[in-house]
Amino acid sequence: MSFTEAFDPNASSAIVRNVFVGDVLGPPFQAALDKALEQLWKHGHIPTSTQKVLVEGLRVFISSVSRIAAGRAKQLFDEDHEIAQLIRQHGLFEELPVDDISDSFSSFKKIDLSKGFTDPFSQVDDLSDVTAFPSDTPLSSEPSEKKDQSFKPAPKIKDGDDFSIVASVMAVYAQVFREVTTIFDNNKVDILPLLFLDNRDESNFGEEHFHVFLAYLNVFYCEILDQNDRSRFGHIDSSVLLMYDIVATLVRLMAVERYVSSQQGAKAKALFRLFYKTDFSATLEAVIATTTPLNWQGYLAEDLLKCSHNDNTLLIPQIEYKTLLRLYALFSIFSSCPATIHTQQKDLYILDMSGGNEQSSNPYKDCVNRLDFSQIITVNTLRSRFIPILSALFTVLYQYQPDLLLASMNHSSFFGWITGHSFAPDLYVSIDTVAEYTDMEERLKITKFPFFDTSDSRLERGTPKEVQKVICKKIYELPSFLILSLTMYDLMRNKSFLEYLTAPESSSKIPLLDLWLSVSSYISQHQKGSHFGRYGVKAFLFALLKLTSKNSLALANLKTRQINENVWKLCHQKAPFVSLSANGPKVSALLYCVDVLQVTLRFNIAKNFNLDNAKLALTAMYQILKECEVRPFEDLINHQWNEVYNTLVHFLLFVGKNRNNEDVKYVVEEVFAIFELILSPSFAKIIEKSPDYYIVGSHDIKSMNYDLYYILLHEYRPILSLFEKFIIDESNFKRTRSAFDRLAKEFNLNNSKEIDESVVVPTLNRLSLLSDDVAEDTNLDLSKFNYAETFKFLKESDTGCFEEEAEFIDLLIHLFSKR
Repeated sequence: MSFTEAFDPNASSAIVRNVFVGDVLGPPFQAALDKALEQLWKHGHIPTSTQKVLVEGLRVFISSVSRIAAGRAKQLFDEDHEIAQLIRQHGLFEELPVDDISDSFSSFKKIDLSKGFTDPFSQVDDLSDVTAFPSDTPLSSEPSEKKDQSFKPAPKIKDGDDFSIVASVMAVYAQVFREVTTIFDNNKVDILPLLFLDNRDESNFGEEHFHVFLAYLNVFYCEILDQNDRSRFGHIDSSVLLMYDIVATLVRLMAVERYVSSQQGAKAKALFRLFYKTDFSATLEAVIATTTPLNWQGYLAEDLLKCSHNDNTLLIPQIEYKTLLRLYALFSIFSSCPATIHTQQKDLYILDMSGGNEQSSNPYKDCVNRLDFSQIITVNTLRSRFIPILSALFTVLYQYQPDLLLASMNHSSFFGWITGHSFAPDLYVSIDTVAEYTDMEERLKITKFPFFDTSDSRLERGTPKEVQKVICKKIYELPSFLILSLTMYDLMRNKSFLEYLTAPESSSKIPLLDLWLSVSSYISQHQKGSHFGRYGVKAFLFALLKLTSKNSLALANLKTRQINENVWKLCHQKAPFVSLSANGPKVSALLYCVDVLQVTLRFNIAKNFNLDNAKLALTAMYQILKECEVRPFEDLINHQWNEVYNTLVHFLLFVGKNRNNEDVKYVVEEVFAIFELILSPSFAKIIEKSPDYYIVGSHDIKSMNYDLYYILLHEYRPILSLFEKFIIDESNFKRTRSAFDRLAKEFNLNNSKEIDESVVVPTLNRLSLLSDDVAEDTNLDLSKFNYAETFKFLKESDTGCFEEEAEFIDLLIHLFSKR
């Protein structure tokens, strides 16, 4: 058929319906669609032709879904009075002229549903090796025997073709939304208000039509899941990718409102809210649970590691890697979305007045809160997806560049180098994390793990080092870590998840928390070269901010939970790297978080460094140190605090020297606020364990904040200059000012004489150990900071979503930047 004819404004309904029995993924349809939309944005014509295609597509979609899922469709029509009224009002449920289109099926080209609509980097060729549980319920496409005059599905067109029609309609809708994004990106024109008209003309497609489409899409989802037929499961992939394409377009256009004063972007926000009127939360949760690669008895991940790829424990429907990530992304987006986006202004006012009913305003958030991680099947659903992906990331990123700490240790011991450290199996140099823990491809015997397109010639012809760099670059170009961290952020509201994640004793060989934190250090160190890297770190830092907030239920567990840093290695691929703990391989998880933040700050020092990530890292560090001040614990005496202080001071000096004052004034004040906290008398009472404590005899004694005094003395003038330049109101910085004054007085720093080295240690010990300050906790007044943006994320750490709409949309724009 001629698609150009179908897009003619004067085309009959029968001709328009023929679109959905043609090759809607081929170039002819794309060309016809482009031409129709081009007339719209160039000349402002009402898109009669495109409107007809969308409306007629909705009609055949409703009819086909009503035959595939007769019982559910009838239930929707009977119980959802709003949907029933919209269908009647717009004439969407009527007898189709079957004779006009039935002849077209002889040349019907079916869509390959195993690949979705667009599949640029999938490595799965078909569903032949995807196995499912046998379906107990045979596929029934006959309408319900019970007759109801208000419920009239159209006659069946041809046996088995309803699924193909549904696939065609979804493909057309996906292409329309993708084209809307393309037109906006290329021409800065938002055509959504012209595509989705609000008048009541039956020939127009509006928000109400889109609402009906989503409702029947949800019905279709549920029916496919219930039938559990592997030959139909490709429709799940297609449905997820369709929703992802739609949400990506709406997010792209919602951002317009922030840059212009007009109502551009308002239509996108209105359409986005319909995903909350049509609640997909239970459906998406069911897709994740149904496709979990474990049997229903709930094997542990360690049991999965023992299974071959053809083991019966894996005989369930599976979805592609990219579909899985997008599924988690959709759930996290809907759940974490600020109320200002998904709720209308009048409803938002009512929520504020009533105290905010989260269950009614955001069903996705409520669904996340209901997940019970004390149940093994819930844990397995998460672990079976996250552990392989994070393990693959660690495996690639750890081998990207040499481990400088490992190299220095090997060179420091000739005997250890000769013996391969076989006499000390628990040392950092003795443990090969990749070989023993994270080489999931080898352990699972899985040959297809499609992170990226492997057709790149450099992967075949390059040297091993070149191949590794290409792979790593491709890893950073994928949203894997961003989506996983966004999901982790989303789960931080769930009490049972926090208890599982931070349990003091983990029975798993590969603990999720340890692996996630370790991988984050590698992404943090190399974030500058990738949008996904920077925003992946941003999502991670938001999650860490939530995890370590003052009201977090996980703080006590994080203190007692031990992470073996010889196994879960921090990134040591650039100097100066963060040193190991002085007290052996196991460190408190809370202090391990401090070291990850050090990596973020140390290697975020560049002229184009990400200011928001720096602010998030500083805020998280402040929260952790505040908890240490209020409720100190034993592991504090073993940590390398001098490295923390050096990280902060060098970061401070760098931004003060290399960045515009307006850009950095907030982070400068935040660093000094951390200094104010560290100078607390509570930390003066904590005596660090000496590195040579195991040797008989006397040892130097120094408090936890001794090294900060030493660094302030060493960098006295440049740090004091920054303090006096940026800190105008010193109400929150009395200890810091006192420290500068004491150093100046004790060492006579106002003259040019050199300091006598012999008096440095005893003097600094006296200043740090014998503080005259009243022993009270640090309470900084947020209203007395010099700059409004100082610690702007501190308030958000206790909320369940991004308070700033701009922050959320910016992150999503980069998430959707490569579809």
